[in-house]
Amino acid sequence: MRPAASRAAPWLWLAAAARVASPFSTRAMYAELDRSLERYAAVESADAAFAYLKDLIERPEHSYHNTLFVLDGVVYCDRRFLATDKNNKHVAMVGSLAALGVDPPNVVYRFIYGAEGYNKGDALARHPVLVIAKYDGYGDAGVLAPNPYFLDLRAWDEERRRILAKAHARPYGGRDGRVFWRGEIASHDSDVETRADHGTAAERAAFFCAEEGGNYARLQAASLTLAAPAKVDVRCVSRHSCRPRDAARHPCAAYPYDGDMARAANRPKDLVDRGGFVDLPEYTRYQKVLNLPGKTTGSYSRNLNHLWALGAVVLLWEANYVEWYYPLLAHGETHLAVNKSSLLAALDAIDALPDANRTALRVRAKEIDDRVVSGKGIAAYFGALFDRLRARFSLGAVLDDPCARARLFRAANCSALDLVAVAPAAESFFKSWPGGPGHMRRLDAARVPAAPTDCNAIYKRARDACAAAGRGDP
Repeated sequence: MRPAASRAAPWLWLAAAARVASPFSTRAMYAELDRSLERYAAVESADAAFAYLKDLIERPEHSYHNTLFVLDGVVYCDRRFLATDKNNKHVAMVGSLAALGVDPPNVVYRFIYGAEGYNKGDALARHPVLVIAKYDGYGDAGVLAPNPYFLDLRAWDEERRRILAKAHARPYGGRDGRVFWRGEIASHDSDVETRADHGTAAERAAFFCAEEGGNYARLQAASLTLAAPAKVDVRCVSRHSCRPRDAARHPCAAYPYDGDMARAANRPKDLVDRGGFVDLPEYTRYQKVLNLPGKTTGSYSRNLNHLWALGAVVLLWEANYVEWYYPLLAHGETHLAVNKSSLLAALDAIDALPDANRTALRVRAKEIDDRVVSGKGIAAYFGALFDRLRARFSLGAVLDDPCARARLFRAANCSALDLVAVAPAAESFFKSWPGGPGHMRRLDAARVPAAPTDCNAIYKRARDACAAAGRGDP
């Protein structure tokens, strides 16, 4: 995410880069998926797979309650897993795969929703964990999966259709030429002063300075709105959501404010969009759209999910974190990678490009939307991910055989689990409706419908299927 070319002006090479972009391929994304699984020891027999799965079921990871089973299309998880909104969204996404043409195979896995990924050392030894981002890049532990803000993929595609219709109705040449972003600039100031659970005042200051990267990047970009308002429209959505760190009270050596940032931090009201929330399809009013790191830890931001569909030139703020499809991204082909010192030059370079070359950037961004972050693209990736988990750990030898599955759930000690089942739904788990400023539409984050169950019920169904196959009592 920090290509040397992005830091090296001039930008004249962009014209050539956009012309010679290679045919689109998802090969690099799946190569990284394969590489991430190679660090885990393969399981090569049914007996070894039985032991692997039994261990996975019996040893819940700390307080995460994050072991999931997908069996015959039904998603099973711990009831406490669904207490977190992001986990609901993940279950809804997996539960919608069949509606997108991918029947999920039988699989058991662990999932962590945190934006920083998972890097716990000894946990690498046996069971991979699905993560939605890797904060320090591909060397981090875990196996990358789509972030949960794609929701139920049917709802996601409905949202995409609204965006694509607006993009089609707004030709690029008639759009606002500034670069656009809306979101929140948060502050950890109160945490530094009050979070006794994070140690002494000095320890709290160090901890929250380490979390400051995303808000720092956001303030860097927003400060250019004041410095270059004719080129940059990067703002907060409300006064409540515009609270830059007070650098005098809480200095962070790694994140010093320059003059632009200090002025912006002292004038947060000037960074607020007085029109308030901007509905996603209205981002199509702009020729250029910017993605910035997340405010909580400086990792991924869900804002990027929909930027590829806008028909705009996409700009990504330089950072180390990666998501599952980042192996497909190339500076100068799918997007431009920028930082505070290069953003204004990049905007000038985009405007100076011949129409054909600028269009090439937008077309390649649209291919990311069509082929990768569409409902169909995400479903295809999950199908490939689950297939690879099954192959690496021989899961099918146990989970696809009703007799072996019955033996597993009869033998496993499930006392630490409070299982519920989420069956596929005929309609989207998440509904959308009009309302609010500009008749914006929002997705309902209600809990997915989950029915209580237990390992004994799974055992009985498998036992009955085993008997129906004429194989006796497992």
